[in-house]
Amino acid sequence: MATTKLIPSTNTRVTVATLPAEARERVRRYQAAGQAKNTSIAYGTQLRLFRRWCERQGYTDTPPVAPAIVASWLLERADAGAARSTLAVALAAIKAGHHAAGQRFDAADPDLVRALAGARREAVREQRQAAPLRPAVLRDVLTSLGDSDLDRRDAAMLATLYMLALRRSELVEIDYEMRGDGLAVLRNTDHGLELELLRSKTSQEQPVTVAVDRAHNPRAFAALETWLRHAQIAPGTPLFRRIHPRGGIGGRITADGVNRAVKAALRRYYLSTGADADTAERLAARFSGHSGRVGLIVASKEVGAADSDIAATTRHKSLQMIKRYGEAAEQRLRAPHRLRGVGL
Repeated sequence: MATTKLIPSTNTRVTVATLPAEARERVRRYQAAGQAKNTSIAYGTQLRLFRRWCERQGYTDTPPVAPAIVASWLLERADAGAARSTLAVALAAIKAGHHAAGQRFDAADPDLVRALAGARREAVREQRQAAPLRPAVLRDVLTSLGDSDLDRRDAAMLATLYMLALRRSELVEIDYEMRGDGLAVLRNTDHGLELELLRSKTSQEQPVTVAVDRAHNPRAFAALETWLRHAQIAPGTPLFRRIHPRGGIGGRITADGVNRAVKAALRRYYLSTGADADTAERLAARFSGHSGRVGLIVASKEVGAADSDIAATTRHKSLQMIKRYGEAAEQRLRAPHRLRGVGL
């Protein structure tokens, strides 16, 4: 008996949400792969917050959601102290959620646009930026660290964050010499080291390479090579590992673990200089897993390096972020106070 294949009517709008379950999940999987992991996590967090807020207010969060509802949520967040960047991520998450559901969110709604413009003007707050880990301080930190599992790991990690201008999300993905289950490979070369990032924040589809010379970074290379020998890091395995509280080397460190390790290493350093516990804690709290990257930018700006030369290592697509990180250094470098007869 002949069968008739059903063909969707051309009058029916087909979206991802209306596809059969198997096809829908396949599209969703590839859509997720096309987005940075941290972006997906951030969007998921914001969408969960929006869902809970809608439940309390008696609204539905199922797309399409009226712009007025989204505006009300965002303004409540602003009143609670949310930063401009947080509001921007929240709105982007709403738009992404609608797109995934095959719906369009009207971000150009006049009431929403005016409300957000007012919220951004009101949300004036101190910029929270990781303190730069400058080479002078970093040299002292490396000297102060001992030969325990923790100190060897932290010395190598701090040196690598600075030398290669890495984000913490990039550092945790590094495998040694050959790829294992990470998204980056650090290899020895005739002149030094070469890091291949298979995926990064600014390059999701094309691998990028960062190369550094041993001659320019002797202390950083020494710290890294000491860790490699100490931890017996084998090719194809994670370069940086967790350290168990009672000693012993574990598996791949996490991004949050990098943040905690940086703060803890700086706290130990400040204690070694004679600072009391409260002062050491306060000073160390300024640093994060981003401090090495910021430190390289600031140190480079302080000696007059061109933004484009800095970007060759940091891999910034826009020079605007380099200008922002190095703004204070640029001001000091060009300040009229350095001229004879100006400084007080």
